[in-house]
Amino acid sequence: MHIVKDYISEGDFVVDCTMGNGHDTLSLAMLCGADGVSVSGGKVLAFDVQDAALESTRKLLRENGITDLKTAGIRLVKDSHENLESYLS
Repeated sequence: MHIVKDYISEGDFVVDCTMGNGHDTLSLAMLCGADGVSVSGGKVLAFDVQDAALESTRKLLRENGITDLKTAGIRLVKDSHENLESYLS
C-alpha cells in the first residue's frame, strides 16, 4: 500500500479488485477520504467473488469506525473485477 499512497488523494475514486480480508479496502478508504468522516467525497469500489471476503471486509471496516458504507462512499460488490465496467455508471 505504501506504493499507491503517492498516487491517491482525498476525493479520488479507487477500485480494489480483490478485497480479500479488507485490509487494502480499508487503506484505500483512508487514503481517498471514504471513511465516513472526511468530507472529500472519496469513493471505493471493492470486488470479490466470495461471501466470506465481503463479510470479513464489512467487519474490518466496522471495527475501524466505518459503519455506514453508503455514507462513507464504499461499495462492496460480490462479483469478479472482470465485470468492473458494468459498475461504473
